[in-house]
Amino acid sequence: METILIVDDEEMVLTMAAMVLKSRGYRVLTASSGEKALEVFAKTNSTIDLMITDMVMPKMNGRELIEKVRGLSPATRIVCATACSRSLVVEKQLDFLTKPFSAQQLLRKTKESLTAQLA
Repeated sequence: METILIVDDEEMVLTMAAMVLKSRGYRVLTASSGEKALEVFAKTNSTIDLMITDMVMPKMNGRELIEKVRGLSPATRIVCATACSRSLVVEKQLDFLTKPFSAQQLLRKTKESLTAQLA
């Protein structure tokens, strides 16, 4: 069972994404900020296979979080969820999920990202 960490400062996004992914059998962890996401990485004793993070959050933004996570857990796949311009994300060769996203879009991007990890 793959473990997915969802990071978003919007409680509704966290709740919806967690429900959708749990219904498909994923182990889901959530964090409402970049700082809390780093705490989850520090406390969990299992591998986090995928992190889906909002790019625009107070204090620590998605870019800062991604850089820290890459140092802590280089094998973790990362998907950026944002309503901002895709060109900002493409330069870093990151997977991208446009907000707002549907349950189907979330599941498709999750499957694509986890499959790419295995390839």
